[in-house]
Amino acid sequence: MSQTWVIPTGDDLWQVVSRSIVQKVDEDSAGGKNDTNDFDSLLDTRAKKAVQYAIQEVRGAIETAGRYPVSLTAGSVPPEGQQHVLAIAAWRLCLPVPGLIAVIMADGGAFSPIGTLYKDACAWVKMLAGGGSFTDATNPAGADYRTAINNDKSSASYNPAVSGLRWGDSLADDDEYTAGITDDGVVVSRFSQNMNTL
Repeated sequence: MSQTWVIPTGDDLWQVVSRSIVQKVDEDSAGGKNDTNDFDSLLDTRAKKAVQYAIQEVRGAIETAGRYPVSLTAGSVPPEGQQHVLAIAAWRLCLPVPGLIAVIMADGGAFSPIGTLYKDACAWVKMLAGGGSFTDATNPAGADYRTAINNDKSSASYNPAVSGLRWGDSLADDDEYTAGITDDGVVVSRFSQNMNTL
């Protein structure tokens, strides 16, 4: 079933780690920090970038598999992927900063609560890259993974739907059989198939 995908942000990290921890390790692109009262949330921040990179990783895994489309909505992920994105971002945001927070978060290694979330998130991304399924987007992108579907083959912006299964024979491909005519103007039907694959 199709659902609207969600857009996680750096402000959502409190859902997997406390807001106070995020504030301690976050920094804006000008070097401002919460501790020094010069943090500017309007600039790029480490938290925003950590979430952005995790989103790119998820969308990239889906594209790598080539079986399903992504949503046309930039920066969005399947609803079930939101917690995974936040876990990846929180782990990568909080652990590289040396200090007590990194020690506490990593206490227990991969068996710490955030370590377990991170491990599960990485397994989910690996599943996506392997072609595993997830919630379809209500506004899927075409085969270029960037723009809307356009099935008009004569158009310069032809962009068919993503399909994990492509087939054809020496007469036509699956799109041509569906259309009933080949690009060369030969009329075909399902009875025309000669099963000599390309």
